[in-house]
Amino acid sequence: MNVKRLSRSLILWVALAIVLAVFGFSSLNQPKVSSIDTSDGMALIEAGKVDQAKITEGVQRVNLTLAEDFTKDDKNFGKLVQFNYVVPQGESVVNAIAEANPKDGYTSDVPRARGG
Repeated sequence: MNVKRLSRSLILWVALAIVLAVFGFSSLNQPKVSSIDTSDGMALIEAGKVDQAKITEGVQRVNLTLAEDFTKDDKNFGKLVQFNYVVPQGESVVNAIAEANPKDGYTSDVPRARGG
C-alpha cells in the first residue's frame, strides 16, 4: 500500500473523529428544555414564577426560564420549559407575559424565511 494514500486516509479519519467529538460535546452542553401543557405554562406566568420568556411567532411557542424547577405529578421538568399555543390564544399569552413582567424580561422572535 502506498504511504501517501495511507497517510491521507489516516488524516481523513482523524479529522472526522475530531468533528464528531466536537459535535457530540456541543450537543451535551445544550440545556434541556421540557415541554409542558399550555395551561401549566400560563399558570406559571400568572403566578409570577417566570424569570424570562421568549415568544416565537409562527410556531406559537413560548420558552420560559423559571425561578425554580417546575414539578408536577412527581415529575421534575426543570427550570427551562416550553409550551405551544394556538393562534387565537396569542394575544392572551402575550398580554399575560407583559402583565407578569418577568424579572429578566421577555422578547418576541419572528423567524424569517431564508432566501428570496
